[in-house]
Amino acid sequence: MKKLALLAASAAVLTSAANAAMEGKHFTGFYVGGHLGYGSGKSEWSTRDTRANVNYSRKADLGTRGILGGLHVGFGKEFGNKLYLGLEAFGNLSKTEGKANTTNANDVLRTKATRKHEFGAALRPGFVCGNALLYVKAGISSAKWQYKSDWTTGLAAAAENGSSSKHRIGFVPGLGVSFMATDHVMVGLEATHTMYKKQSISTRRPNGTVIEKGKVKSHVTDFTGRVSYKW
Repeated sequence: MKKLALLAASAAVLTSAANAAMEGKHFTGFYVGGHLGYGSGKSEWSTRDTRANVNYSRKADLGTRGILGGLHVGFGKEFGNKLYLGLEAFGNLSKTEGKANTTNANDVLRTKATRKHEFGAALRPGFVCGNALLYVKAGISSAKWQYKSDWTTGLAAAAENGSSSKHRIGFVPGLGVSFMATDHVMVGLEATHTMYKKQSISTRRPNGTVIEKGKVKSHVTDFTGRVSYKW
């Protein structure tokens, strides 16, 4: 009985030592993976007339939404006190898009905003709780935004139009959770809210004369599911 008790105690000690040796290693390492999800946001459009003695402005709010997907690669370190710190680079392909028609008598303003490919990098500090990693995300990204507008009067063709297509820098805060499905495979969920820098846009007549200048401010919330391989 004493030998059995000693054997059981030894097994318990060895198990405890093995678990202690594994601490700090579950989420430590390089990883690469993919993500897929859905984005929803808003583009706030405002312009003012540039002609002398004309006091006129107009606004349009476009709800933007669409599917996105991409790849991510990074490195994370789990520390002995269960704290975690990671750095990640990511790239997205998406078509988050919104349209709006604003009518005034016989005049119609049509506006459109589209977010396409995006890439960026972010820090991911977090806390390990058992088999789960809870983290916050803070980074920057660059996305290509296309804005288009046209203003028609009555039955006439577009009398005024504007367009802009540029990469815009955005600040990316977010929250996420990851789980170790196996020794090397991580699965998780993430939510981010990207706030992009304002973009200038000009409205022109067919002869090229600029009659309005304005800005568009966009922000998008993305929800994604993630699968990663860690080594």
